[in-house]
Amino acid sequence: IIDPSYSPIFKSRAAIFPSGFYAHYNEAANYLIASSLLVAALALFGRYGSVTRVIWGLIAIAGLAAVYYTRSRGGLLGAAIGGGVLACGALMIGKRINSRWFAPTLIAIPLIASALGLFLFSGWQESQKTRNVKDGIDLLLDSNSRLHLLGVAASTIDLHPWVGGGSRSFSWESFQFLETVKHGSAVTRKPEQVHNELVQAATDYGIIGAGLLIGLFGALTIATFLRLIFEKNVYELDSVDAWRIGGLAAFVQSCFSFVFHLMPGVILLGICLSKMSRSKPDHTKAYQVIGSKMLLALTAISTIFILLPNGWKGSMVTQALWATHLSKLGDKSDGSVIDALTKAISIWPHITFYEERAAISQAAATSSDA
Repeated sequence: IIDPSYSPIFKSRAAIFPSGFYAHYNEAANYLIASSLLVAALALFGRYGSVTRVIWGLIAIAGLAAVYYTRSRGGLLGAAIGGGVLACGALMIGKRINSRWFAPTLIAIPLIASALGLFLFSGWQESQKTRNVKDGIDLLLDSNSRLHLLGVAASTIDLHPWVGGGSRSFSWESFQFLETVKHGSAVTRKPEQVHNELVQAATDYGIIGAGLLIGLFGALTIATFLRLIFEKNVYELDSVDAWRIGGLAAFVQSCFSFVFHLMPGVILLGICLSKMSRSKPDHTKAYQVIGSKMLLALTAISTIFILLPNGWKGSMVTQALWATHLSKLGDKSDGSVIDALTKAISIWPHITFYEERAAISQAAATSSDA
């Protein structure tokens, strides 16, 4: 917060807002929200010691407060929506277990909704001021840029409606439909994303892919609500209720932001979906099926053997590029950067490294010709 431009890993970032270990403030907000909602649910309903739950509650409050300072407008919306879902889930559990706090909390719903609304409005207002937008929140609510992107996305979907154009295909297929005269300043940068996760899935994987996602997410959400309302004698046995409402709240907020963009977000989404689908614990069984344990162990070992080589390769590339790309005090000359990229290509021949090396060489050749 004191120095938003500081980042412990990246030598420079496009955004001026705090982002922690992420390159973009919105990605930091996504992770803060989902993890904080999971921890908040465990603090409320987890079957753990009081001290542990108090500590987790403080962590959750700190995480959600940090979202405010990222100045991410989508993150603030996701936090408000996720907090509302968490409150609704808590009320369902309170009703089912006949808790004494259910009635007072039910009466306080307008106050809770007002607090969430104030959090969202204040956060958006401050975010607009930080961006030096004179019209403030009015311009945010009246912005047409994302509507233009949705229109462009609809055109790209029409190119191959059923199976899509492949992963991230929107980032290049969108150029066929962008009209600078029509869109004007509404689209000022390369629109790599649609700004809507389900529409993004339809552009990349077609109606079939988006339909499969909607079917999976919808089925899990309905099953979670039914279990929260009707399943008996769960709270006394395990923390399954806490995991369910935490996973549900964190998942719902992800629908309002860009959770699929980076691997940590995808992993966290998988955790949320798994916790949403968690079944009632059966404490009558004194054993577990040996076959399932063996399968899980085999899967874990196989995953380790698959990930270790790639992790080692990534570490070697990071070492090769550290001085020129990550260190704030390293050698940034063209020759050093080209040498570093050449070494990285020998380890991992990735298209990004080739593109950057070619761009530097082209710029140098153009400069010498001039």
